[in-house]
Amino acid sequence: MTQSEWIVKKFDFNLAAELAFDCEIPRPVANILASRNITTKEEATEFIEKNPKGIRNPKNLPDCQKAVERLKKAIENNEKIYVWGDYDVDGITSTAIVVTCFNLFGANFIYKVPNRFDDGYDIKRHSVDECIKENCQILMSVDCGIVAFDTAEYAKEKEIDLIITDHHSANDDGRIPDAVAVVNPSRKDSEYGFSGLCGAAVAFKLMLALGKELKFDLNTIISETLEFVALGTVADVAPMQDENRILVARGCQYLSNSKKMGIQELLKIAGATEVDTTTIGFQIGPRMNAIGRLSDPMIALELMLEKTPTRAKFLAMQLDTANKRRQSKQEHMLAEAIELVETEKLNENSAIVCWAKSWHPGLIGLVAGKLADKYQRPSIVFAVDEDGKAKGSCRSTKSVNILEILKHNSVIDFYAKKLDGAPIVGGHAFAAGMTVPKSNLESFRDAVCQVLISLNPDFAPGKKLFIADSRIVPGEVSDSVYESLQGLAPFGSGHPEPIFMLKNVLVKEQNILSSGKHIKFIIHDEKFRYKKMSAILWHKAADYPDNFVDKKIDILFTFGKETRGFGQKFYLSIVDFKLS
Repeated sequence: MTQSEWIVKKFDFNLAAELAFDCEIPRPVANILASRNITTKEEATEFIEKNPKGIRNPKNLPDCQKAVERLKKAIENNEKIYVWGDYDVDGITSTAIVVTCFNLFGANFIYKVPNRFDDGYDIKRHSVDECIKENCQILMSVDCGIVAFDTAEYAKEKEIDLIITDHHSANDDGRIPDAVAVVNPSRKDSEYGFSGLCGAAVAFKLMLALGKELKFDLNTIISETLEFVALGTVADVAPMQDENRILVARGCQYLSNSKKMGIQELLKIAGATEVDTTTIGFQIGPRMNAIGRLSDPMIALELMLEKTPTRAKFLAMQLDTANKRRQSKQEHMLAEAIELVETEKLNENSAIVCWAKSWHPGLIGLVAGKLADKYQRPSIVFAVDEDGKAKGSCRSTKSVNILEILKHNSVIDFYAKKLDGAPIVGGHAFAAGMTVPKSNLESFRDAVCQVLISLNPDFAPGKKLFIADSRIVPGEVSDSVYESLQGLAPFGSGHPEPIFMLKNVLVKEQNILSSGKHIKFIIHDEKFRYKKMSAILWHKAADYPDNFVDKKIDILFTFGKETRGFGQKFYLSIVDFKLS
């Protein structure tokens, strides 16, 4: 069993009792509110109701009005606009929003979602060249561009008006590219008040502002594009806070009743009927991302925009096939990586750094994430190409800021100075990417491990920390608590699904599911307060080979929705468990 430490959040129990009484909600739900610093009836009501009045004014986004004025002029004068997106779900949905609205507005435009292998990430000089070749006067980025300084200079030199819409962090010194407009709530000088929008949400806000300027019906824009905002926000792991909760909640309602043929077909293939953040995160998002990891992301964009049922079905099947290929390749790569880590004892280091020529560059981030979770330490996985360049992707643990380590002088010396005009390293605290010459990989690994320990002297690799929101007793594990918890949704980054601690329950049955992937327990407590409660541990059966029948266990769990349509409305999704 994995070595782990459990901590229960501290909160005011008397305050939680008052919230339960005032809001007429079950005590476990009130505990969650209190543990997340929601302390009054008014705050709780606003949080649960997710009033649309909480949506911020688009015009408060930096440079929003500049972008609106230039795009309005282009539409009125029939100037041609080149929309340049990105190959992940956020980039695809951002592009879908702009394309949908430009069609509604009667704009003259073309669009592209770049290929990660041929075009790379971000707008580049060749983006400007393509813009000129297509006789466009404006190059508009979505979900990228905030550090495209060279591209901005080149666009100006070629007399192409550049409009950047992005959400990623600006340069450390606050500089932004020299463009007509840089619409980004994460700019250092932003007064928007919330920096957590994803690229799709930024594009949506800009289109609302443009639509208002053009005196277009805003309700049409919302009904046509809000489901794209929900997809992008959840898939990009944007913080589920502030207005994101409202946008995603409403967007999921549109998704559940979508009139878009592509989304309907994707939901059919995924076997999903009602859409929530879990559906997006585990069923829709991976299928959309897979095509961009292995093939052409334009296929996913075409699916989002498709109006013909037959072609929508064909495109959805392509995404599903790509996802199955992705799963197979990922499992093979992960098995090779684990064998390499354990054979060379790389798991004895503070960070895992490994590489191979055979590994697919589109999947290294996913494998790094699996290694980080399995070994509970930052993991960097490289795919080495024929030219000796090692493209790396890193995933970290909650306690280690990996970007801080990668930008440390002792580490950065081992990067290539610059490759294809791209930044030498990019990302955020828990996920990053970089390119390193293969000849430097050994030294790079040593430097990363040394700097990690020097910056994090208390770091204990291999030990997993779990934080529970609240304890719960068996009698409170009920349909009424489950239903009341749905009022706190949508859940996601910054507002995760509540984790409850349930102690001293007896395992009556144990079954292995999906050819050894998952464990299902049937549990109850000694006093038989309930019968046959299902509890499932997903994807980690190999880590728990023992038989726990007739043993008492403590579990950390979230409520999972039961979809079989009979019995209880939920099951317990196990986060971690221990012998009592």
